Amino acid sequence: MTSPNTPQHNGVAEKRNRTILNMAKSMMKGKGMPHYFWGEATFTAVYILNRCPTKRLQGYTLEEAWSEKKPSVSHFKIFGSLCFKHVPEQNKKKLDDKAEPMILIGYHPIGAYKLYDPRIRKVVISRDVLIDETKGWNWEINVVDNGERKVIMNLEDKVKRMYHHVESNSEGHKKRDKYHKHSENMNYILIQQSLQKGILCTLLYLLNQNQ
Repeated sequence: MTSPNTPQHNGVAEKRNRTILNMAKSMMKGKGMPHYFWGEATFTAVYILNRCPTKRLQGYTLEEAWSEKKPSVSHFKIFGSLCFKHVPEQNKKKLDDKAEPMILIGYHPIGAYKLYDPRIRKVVISRDVLIDETKGWNWEINVVDNGERKVIMNLEDKVKRMYHHVESNSEGHKKRDKYHKHSENMNYILIQQSLQKGILCTLLYLLNQNQ
């Protein structure tokens, strides 16, 4: 037991907590990840530290000491990297893309990658993934950040433009209805005028006949 508000009495645990926090912050800053990924970043930092050698175990890793098997680190990739998940044939149509862009947010114990789809805000697990560690997701405009300048609206602007498009369409329909109504009124007036002219011509003809 330790006294309250005395973290120095538990130096080993506090140092490990600080190491994990610093790793998580560095991984998130490296790819510009939002703060709500702190849990996945922390989990990934612990996953990596468990597979790193330590002085106390004389070159062994914590995972190796626990499972008595030397772990592989060949699958390690940069946290937050852009990746492309393969779409199975049964889940796509002929003209659909063969892969979907996602973000690497960690590793799963079954030997797969944990991926995040920013478009639908869903976490998926897959092994059929191609990872590009040099690229990431631009969270400001919600597109792939590959170093090229792209004029693509963000989600809020897209919703606003869609709403404005609906409003403009409704206004266009109102103007069109008003135009049709005006045309119908003009046609009615012309018919009335034609009938009046026809009646006057008939009356003049009858008067001439009587004379």
